Amino acid sequence: SDLADQQLIDDTIDMLARLRADELVLEKPNAENLKKYGLDKPALVWSIRSGGKSVLELQLGRRDESGKRTYAMIPGKEMVFLLDPKLTSSLEGEFRNRTVWNPGLDAVQVDSVKYSSESSTFEMVKKDNQWQNPGKPSEKVNDGNLNLTLSSLAGLKLERYVVDEGASLNL
Repeated sequence: SDLADQQLIDDTIDMLARLRADELVLEKPNAENLKKYGLDKPALVWSIRSGGKSVLELQLGRRDESGKRTYAMIPGKEMVFLLDPKLTSSLEGEFRNRTVWNPGLDAVQVDSVKYSSESSTFEMVKKDNQWQNPGKPSEKVNDGNLNLTLSSLAGLKLERYVVDEGASLNL
């Protein structure tokens, strides 16, 4: 579906299937410990089911001091641990399609680029499959850097959706 990034969902499920703590934090946490790690009222709960049967429940609390890892707990296991940064990012991320360009941007088909900011402006055009500065056609342009930039722009993904059309902004 265009609404979900199926590959991201599949990758996340694969990481959950191989779930390992990045770091063990505390065994047998009490209520005060759970509050400290944000697990008294988990920010997210992942429930994985197969054939109508619960296979895994994972509760996510707050992020650690680095901001890259999340405190987590599996109910009934009586231990708090940290997830690695990649799994943290995936579990807390967007699973909707995050493609910026629709239709997609084909970097090879781009024939001109214009950059503007408050302090500078420049333009590059492609002529005979070579990039040129139209104001200074004899000046050598680093095609590799420009092509790398265009490839990066073509692969650009949204980090998060901020507002959905028709969504309540009060939320």
